[in-house]
Amino acid sequence: MAPETLRSPDRIDARSDVYSLGATAYFLLTGKPVFDGSSADVFAQLLRDEPVPPSKRLGREVPASLEALVLTALAKGPGERPESVEAFEAALAACPDVTPWNDAEASAWWRSRRPLIRASRANAASSRTGSEEQTLVIGRLS
Repeated sequence: MAPETLRSPDRIDARSDVYSLGATAYFLLTGKPVFDGSSADVFAQLLRDEPVPPSKRLGREVPASLEALVLTALAKGPGERPESVEAFEAALAACPDVTPWNDAEASAWWRSRRPLIRASRANAASSRTGSEEQTLVIGRLS
């Protein structure tokens, strides 16, 4: 959710979508949301704090141009972000230190992480109460 969604919901435009895209990119890079905590904590951080750079959060380098683009998409002010998703896409394509994956590379990456994903799902399922699991199963069926 872009900060302006809380501050002035009547002034939301395409740059709010860019913020959401930036948040998704951040999660894909780090495996973590931009801000953690309860809803109230996240809302406060959203309005007050700058995101921790993905490379710092990961403890390893992220291509500098990609990190800069993601952080620009997560700027507090809409005027500081790319003006549209298309502008974000063009900026991403222009990142000099980012190499696009081909289908084989993407498939290999997902295959290599399949055991981690399964383990994560198993841990999440084992930490749920019976009623939570039942709700999830019912939700999947409907």
